[in-house]
Amino acid sequence: DLHSFPTRRSSDLLVFVFGADESELNMDVTIPIHTVGYVGNTKELVSLYNLASVMVVPSLTEVFGQTASEALACGIPVVAFRCTGIQEVVDHKLNGYLAEPYESEDLAKGILWCLENNVDNGLGNSGRKKVLQKYTFDAVCRQYKSLYESVI
Repeated sequence: DLHSFPTRRSSDLLVFVFGADESELNMDVTIPIHTVGYVGNTKELVSLYNLASVMVVPSLTEVFGQTASEALACGIPVVAFRCTGIQEVVDHKLNGYLAEPYESEDLAKGILWCLENNVDNGLGNSGRKKVLQKYTFDAVCRQYKSLYESVI
């Protein structure tokens, strides 16, 4: 519930929504919301991520968490529900916040927690480090190689 942001004035917040247009949104909030639709240009996508203080991925079903890993790669902490594949990407209170499944108030709490606890971008730096260690092309190739060697 975006109305439950007591420590921030709504004029201090700005929300960008990826992958949707305004006709798909049904939000009764006073915070300015801007839809950007699908962003296919990598430079534009990185620029948008780098404008953010926190990335919120409220998906109820998510196999991996591509947008979460992209945000972390840009040094942006991620808030999501602890019920999808995104749990493999986001480490609770290390590079983001994992809210209790389907609890919108806990998701809002996580947004505030990240905004208030990302001192010197510690959460973002931790997320970027994880992505570089686990999700780059070279890192994934090493993981596959190790798996294949263990099977042979």
